[in-house]
Amino acid sequence: MKSKTSRPGSQTTSWRRLLASARQAWLELLGEPLASVTSIVVIAVTLVLPLTLLSAASKLEATLSQYSQSPQLVAYLKLDGSETLLNSVSERLLSRDDISYIELVPKALALSQFSADSGLGDLVTELGSNPLPYILLITPLVSDIPSLNALNDVLNRDPDIESAELDTQWLMRLQGLVDVINRLGLMIGALSVLAFFLVIGTTIRTLVQSSVDEIRIQKLIGATDLYVIKPLILKGFYYGFGGALLALILQIAVFALLNNALADFISLYSAMTDSSSLLNLSWMISLVAICGGSLLGAVAAYVFAKQQILALSPA
Repeated sequence: MKSKTSRPGSQTTSWRRLLASARQAWLELLGEPLASVTSIVVIAVTLVLPLTLLSAASKLEATLSQYSQSPQLVAYLKLDGSETLLNSVSERLLSRDDISYIELVPKALALSQFSADSGLGDLVTELGSNPLPYILLITPLVSDIPSLNALNDVLNRDPDIESAELDTQWLMRLQGLVDVINRLGLMIGALSVLAFFLVIGTTIRTLVQSSVDEIRIQKLIGATDLYVIKPLILKGFYYGFGGALLALILQIAVFALLNNALADFISLYSAMTDSSSLLNLSWMISLVAICGGSLLGAVAAYVFAKQQILALSPA
C-alpha cells in the first residue's frame, strides 16, 4: 500500500510566502511611521499599568515569603519577674511541640540594645532602674498563619507573660496589601485587554477603509479572504509585539522611580531592605506580555479585518 506524502516544496513555498507577507507588512508599517508609532504608544500605555501592578505583586509576594519562612514571637515577662522566673517559663515553653528554640534576653542586654538603637544612651544612663522586662525570643516549629496566631494567643494568656507579639504581623499586613494589588492588577488587566482590542480594531478598520478599492480588485481577480486578511493579521501582530515591548520599557522606568520609595517604606518595619526586595521585571510576566500581546494583536486584527472585508464585494 502506498502512503501519501506531502511535497517538500509546498511547505517551503508556504513559509516563503508567509515571510514575504511579514516583510511586506513591516515595510508598510515603516511607510506610515506616525500612525504606527501612535498605535504602539497607545497600546503600551494601556498595558503598562496592569503589567506594573502584577509584576510588583509578584515581586513583593516572593520577598515576603522569603522573610516569613522563619517567623519569631517576642514574649515580655511581668515587670516584677525575676531571672529565675525567666528560666522557668523558658523550660515550660520548650516542652511544647510547636516551639523549637527560645533565646533569653536579660534586662541589661535589652536596655543596652535599646540605648544603641534609639540613640538615647545618655538619657537611659540617668534612669535609676531598668524599666524593661525580661524578654523571650521564641522560634516556633510552625509557620502557617493560623498556627502562629494560636501560639501567640497561648502566650498572651500565660499568667507569667505580660504580653506577646508576632514580629511578622507587619508582613501579614503587607501580604493583604499585595493581595489587593494583585486583584487590582487582574481587574485592570481585563479592562486593558478590551481597550487593546478596540485600539487594534480601530487601526485595522482605518487600514481597510483606506484600501477598499485595492481589496475589491483583489477579490475580483479571485483572491481569498485569507489572502487579503493575512497582511492585516501580521500588522496586528507587530502592533501587539511593539506595544508590549514598549510597555515593558516603561515599566522599567516606573520601577526605577518607585524603588526608593519602596525601600523607605519597608525600612519602617524591618532592616531587610536589600537588592532582592527591589522591584524589577518579572521574566515570566514579561514573556507572557510579549507572547500574549503579539497573539492578541493578531487575533484582534483577524476579527476586525474579517468583519470589514466580508462587508465588501467586488465592484
